[in-house]
Amino acid sequence: MPKGIPKLGTNKGWFKKNTIPWNKDKVLGSNLEHSKRMKGIKWSEEVIRKRANSHIGYKHSDETKIKISRTRKKRIKLGLIKTFEQGDKNPSWKGGKSFEKYPRAFLEIRNEIIDRDNHRCQECFRHREELTRDLCVHHIDFDKKNNNKNNLIALCTSCHAQTNFNRDKWITYFQNQMKIGGKFLCQKL
Repeated sequence: MPKGIPKLGTNKGWFKKNTIPWNKDKVLGSNLEHSKRMKGIKWSEEVIRKRANSHIGYKHSDETKIKISRTRKKRIKLGLIKTFEQGDKNPSWKGGKSFEKYPRAFLEIRNEIIDRDNHRCQECFRHREELTRDLCVHHIDFDKKNNNKNNLIALCTSCHAQTNFNRDKWITYFQNQMKIGGKFLCQKL
């Protein structure tokens, strides 16, 4: 074995005791000093909100969009990004059920259900005023034609999105909630 190249698994020659590494006290980038200064700062709610929304309204150039698209396609090909299958190839496909239109009776009763549930999500109990979007009215048995008031419940968009997976679990969960008290916790008596 040539001199200066240690055997695999040994530490001879690479790190000598009592020597100062060549990169000690070197600035690795301009952001290092900035991050040290910012560490431990308590941000106000307003600043946090502004920083979170700072990208809103930003438009990528056409050149940048093409670069992003190429990179994404490469990452998908390498298996680094999972894509959801569309249509009947998706494991959640229910035969095009989501394309069915709601009957007129549902559109008329929707506001009554939200009033009955006191303008609160019946899963997380957040009030309509705390939400960024309006409440959804969910069919417990996932049948759009069954507009019985005992089959309808008000949910926020976040909770409503969760009910689209593992539907059998959610059907039994909401039906058990109805059996316990006949009404959900936030409903008007």
